[in-house]
Order: sequence, then C-alpha cells, then structure tokens
Amino acid sequence: MMQGDSYLIGMRILNNAGSAVTPADIEDVQITIGHLCKTYRNAQLSYSDGLWLFPISQKESFSCRTAAPKAQVRVKWKGGA
Repeated sequence: MMQGDSYLIGMRILNNAGSAVTPADIEDVQITIGHLCKTYRNAQLSYSDGLWLFPISQKESFSCRTAAPKAQVRVKWKGGA
C-alpha cells in the first residue's frame, strides 16, 4: 500500500466450517486494519461477489505507518453470538 493512494481492499471471511460469511448470516461485521476500524452496520463496509470491501481513502492512507498493519475481523452472528 502506498501512502496517498485510495484503495478498496476485498476480504473473504470464512466461518469455522469453511463457508463464506455473507450479509444474510450476520448482524454486523467489523474489520480493523491498523488504526482504521469500519463496520457493515454503519455502511462503512460493503459486500460484493463474495468479498467484504474495506475502503481506504487517500487521507486515511496518509495516516498509515510504513510497517505492515495488523488486521482483525469480528463477526456478530444473527442471534447475537
């Protein structure tokens, strides 16, 4: 990733059985990359063709450090688990 560029990062999220997680399966998805945190419920993430899409604006990329950022995914399943 280059600072100053904008990106749309696609991620495939799989459940424990290896099946793709879709919007029909969840109440919310939260993805954190470095210090950037976005959720599906707040319409910051989108879903298309089997991928969860995490947008990074030009301004956000300027705030990214040069080291590889850590990433984390949290899923709130239907039913609250």
